[in-house]
This record gives sequence, C-alpha cells and structure tokens, in this order.
Amino acid sequence: MSQEEKEQDDSIKADWKDYIAIGIAMLETVLLPIVIVVAFMIVLVAVLAIR
Repeated sequence: MSQEEKEQDDSIKADWKDYIAIGIAMLETVLLPIVIVVAFMIVLVAVLAIR
C-alpha cells in the first residue's frame, strides 16, 4: 500500500462523534425554520393580546 492510499484510508474513517455531529446539524437545518415560525407566532399572539 502506498503512502497516498494510506492517507486516503485515514481520511475516510469517521468516529461515532462525527455521526452525532452530522445528525445534530441535520436536525438544526430541518427544525430551524419551524422554530422561527413558532417564535413569530408567539410574538404575534402576544402583540395581539396586549391590544
């Protein structure tokens, strides 16, 4: 095995922490618009309730 192949094999390996980080990033990407909409609705309801 050449040095280049060895370096390529080392760069492909992922630890379980990497998979957790990818999962958290995916959840943030999917859930962020929902959180923004819910926060906007809460602010809207609070403003309308004050009137």
